[in-house]
Amino acid sequence: MKPIYCNLVAFLFFASAGAQHPAIQLAADKTTSLVFPSPIVHVDRGSKEVLVLRVKEASHILLAKAASSALAKTNLSVITADGSLYSFSVSYDTLPREWVYTIPALREESLDRTVKSLLNAPPLLHSLKGKSGGIRLQVQGIYVRGNTLFYQLHFKNSTSIDYEVDALRFYIRDQKKAKRTARQERVLTPLRWALPVQTVRGHSELTTVVALEKFTVPDAKYFGIEVLEKSGGRHLLVRVANRHLFKAKLLAEQQ
Repeated sequence: MKPIYCNLVAFLFFASAGAQHPAIQLAADKTTSLVFPSPIVHVDRGSKEVLVLRVKEASHILLAKAASSALAKTNLSVITADGSLYSFSVSYDTLPREWVYTIPALREESLDRTVKSLLNAPPLLHSLKGKSGGIRLQVQGIYVRGNTLFYQLHFKNSTSIDYEVDALRFYIRDQKKAKRTARQERVLTPLRWALPVQTVRGHSELTTVVALEKFTVPDAKYFGIEVLEKSGGRHLLVRVANRHLFKAKLLAEQQ
């Protein structure tokens, strides 16, 4: 049943995503290479006549060939570490048109769907907050899929004055600055936003979701989410510890 299930998942995924991938032709006496944009975590062959080998030194490359000329038309499904699912039709040819296939990323489309789907997710966390001058930032949920973490951020403006965002930063920083040494900081760049955060109007609320590369926080450091107000002093800071990251809710693979 496993091949049937995987093939059904592949069909549903690509029917919804509208992605198209080339038909792959395999020979029995030569190797074909498939180069993916992310490390391979699972491979499903529609037929044992399709021989595959993952490259240990390059986890994003899959080598394939036909076991014999008796290979009938079948399929090949591959799941990569970023949660993308690829499916290809496979057939035999003594002289394939291509020997190397470079597979384009589906991740951007996958991230778009995920961050938007989490906008209305019910709050999972209640203690991760930062407040200043009637403005509150709360991390309502942390989710994980593959190599990506998703943060559901909720802003609430209890004042009559609009909150103009000058900068919204994500970083890992030392807990304390040693004497005569600069505090070390690593800035994290968002992969995707569900909605841009530019202004939180007076007496209103705003929710967004941001995707970041998966990480954990080293000892003596913290993960900070910092918001700076334009032409103002209502700055916000939420510190996230490993204990919060380890409780991230696992998201099912995209289908």
